[in-house]
Amino acid sequence: DDEAIDQYKKAIEIDPSNSVTYNNLGVVLRDEGKIAEALENYHKCIQLSPHEMNPQHNVLLASNYHTQFTVDKIQELHLTWGRNTCARVTQSQFKEWNYAKTNNKFEKNKKLRIGYVSPDFYHHSVSYFIHNVLLHHNH
Repeated sequence: DDEAIDQYKKAIEIDPSNSVTYNNLGVVLRDEGKIAEALENYHKCIQLSPHEMNPQHNVLLASNYHTQFTVDKIQELHLTWGRNTCARVTQSQFKEWNYAKTNNKFEKNKKLRIGYVSPDFYHHSVSYFIHNVLLHHNH
């Protein structure tokens, strides 16, 4: 919507250091089909707030709609995001955790417990894609 785009641009003029405004402008631009411009705003948001996850997720989503991004480029973006996220989570949250200290032993016939965690299981496209996985998960 042009009015929303104009308002976000005015907000950026007032406070160019507000990273959230760039992300929100990117969302509106993406919804309007202006993918390249949306990506520019997501990247500006990431530059201002490198640990903010929303713009990173939005880059991955928008990359699917960019006409000049190949499947290989999109895959590389996802793999890079995964590596970076795992490295950050591993370093910050699990630094002290050590598998050897858990006393877990490999047992060939022991059941493997799997948990599915996502903030997107309620009203999000992920909930449609995970449905059959959960439906056919071997309990």
